[in-house]
Amino acid sequence: MANTNQHSTEQLLVQNHARIGQGLIYLGQGLLPFIKETLQRRYGDNWETIVKDCLANKQFHIQGNQVNLEDSQALLQIIIKQRDEAFYNTLSRDNISLVYDLADIRRKWAHPRPDVWVKLKDFTPQYTYRSIVGRISCIYQLVYRREFIFY
Repeated sequence: MANTNQHSTEQLLVQNHARIGQGLIYLGQGLLPFIKETLQRRYGDNWETIVKDCLANKQFHIQGNQVNLEDSQALLQIIIKQRDEAFYNTLSRDNISLVYDLADIRRKWAHPRPDVWVKLKDFTPQYTYRSIVGRISCIYQLVYRREFIFY
């Protein structure tokens, strides 16, 4: 019985990890137009140069002369790096704090630690709910002023 319980717990953690991953994909899709519009408004045609500077330490997001902005990590990094320049009129300190929380959630999702999984500290139902509903939906509502629906 204990082995079955452990197996179902592991399945739940894997499912929750996948749910957070799906939420991060939706987050990236939602943030991209908002970030582009905000940066274009602030920097004009030079916005891509600013993005490259923001991601200079993350070269895997820059392929040749093109910037790959499909990863939520890159988008969150851009907001963090440009918080005082491009996003100061758009995002409050609380909103920026939320972006930092999302960056931490994304880091935990991308680099799970097996020892933490075993102790059920990450990807529990509560953590997953707070990550998706609490943070991802909040930033989506902030950006688009409408409700985020997660399936």
